[in-house]
Amino acid sequence: MAVGHIWKVRLNAFFSPSALQNVRYYLVTAEAGAGPSPAQVAAAILPVVLPQYKAMTSDRVRFDSWSCQRLSGAGIPLTDDVSDTTGMGVFGDLVDDALPSVLAGVLSLRTATPGKSYRGRLFLFPSTELANLATGRPTIGYIAQMTALGVALATTLAAGGGPNTATLVPAVFSRTLSVATPVTTVLSRDEWGTMRSRKPYRGI
Repeated sequence: MAVGHIWKVRLNAFFSPSALQNVRYYLVTAEAGAGPSPAQVAAAILPVVLPQYKAMTSDRVRFDSWSCQRLSGAGIPLTDDVSDTTGMGVFGDLVDDALPSVLAGVLSLRTATPGKSYRGRLFLFPSTELANLATGRPTIGYIAQMTALGVALATTLAAGGGPNTATLVPAVFSRTLSVATPVTTVLSRDEWGTMRSRKPYRGI
């Protein structure tokens, strides 16, 4: 039994000429048998979150692959980081001028424990001018899409099949404290965030 282990799940995308990713953590709160494989973890998560991502993302963004890795409760890798392209190779749904890759919608992840180490942020993939008001803020419609994605990302999931299953609870992982804490709330910010690690700043 591996209750307390963590699955690190990464969604990999490409916005020419930059590789982008979103990383999420899932805490194992129940497990039977050997637990799910990385492919089974991805199969549980992607149908829930990928349609939400696509609906709010520029058609210049290609969702290329996913990867999963099992970690100990302290975040120590227990398996290799397994990547696959199954179900991927799809593009965002929004057809319009893409926003610079440095600008991103931001979801704030909250847990029941106060303190900065128990909070997280997720910078989303580039959207388009359709999501941008003249004031330079996200539209109400885009914020609603962020909220829908937040609900999907906060959903507890069952992964695996047959005798090998697990319950996966979305979590914030603190590298400082080496602990994963279940997410209780996901908030949509009404301002664009800037993520300067995404360079160059505009796709070509």
